[in-house]
Amino acid sequence: MQDNNWRKVLGLSSAYGDKDFLKSFRSPPGMFRDFFYLLMTALSRTLFEATIDGVSNLPAEGAYIIAANHCSAADYPLIAWAMPKRARENLYAVTTSHFYDNPFARMFIFIATNSVRIDTEKDFIPALQASARVLAAGKAIYINPEGTWSETGELMPFKAGVGLLAVELNVPVVPVFIGGTFEILPPHSLFPKKRGKITISFGRPVRPEKYRELLGKEENYYVYKRLADDLRQEIISLRDKKSSL
Repeated sequence: MQDNNWRKVLGLSSAYGDKDFLKSFRSPPGMFRDFFYLLMTALSRTLFEATIDGVSNLPAEGAYIIAANHCSAADYPLIAWAMPKRARENLYAVTTSHFYDNPFARMFIFIATNSVRIDTEKDFIPALQASARVLAAGKAIYINPEGTWSETGELMPFKAGVGLLAVELNVPVVPVFIGGTFEILPPHSLFPKKRGKITISFGRPVRPEKYRELLGKEENYYVYKRLADDLRQEIISLRDKKSSL
């Protein structure tokens, strides 16, 4: 794709930042969401033991991207649980529409998340466009840059989409490593397999400025991919730091 078409992919030539757009994705939190995350706290004392660090790396305001490794259905709720309530309420998650075929999953998504429902298996472009609109409205978006969950628990290559969003929207990306969920709740499992330890590490934000300086000097796709690859390395570093403790 030609470089000048990438902004058109996101629809950045159109008027953005309309917060009314968010109403179609925002689930009413109220007592149900509060109860859900209180339940997560209770589970942290019975089903899993959680270690959380780096929460101070979350930006205090403005749009940003949460980018995490993904190997379990438990990844998003645990990461959201580890965040301060205000940050959690401003976080939107891109969710693949096939999850809505399961009534239990649909109920969980409605209660626990501000969910951007997109059929990412057929076309990833609408997911990028919706994510861009959320960011342009000043909110945070949760993304799994691998594109799907890992069937082995190992970190897979990152797709360039996260770099496209960060560079073109000029927003930071917070790398997050979550460990232990693959062993407790593997892919396709409905119930936890065992009790275990979970680590959630928020890294320092990857800033887009140095990548934006490369625009026009090399093909934009490779600029986006470079940020995605650097982001992946940051998550590997968070993983390795935890494993060495």
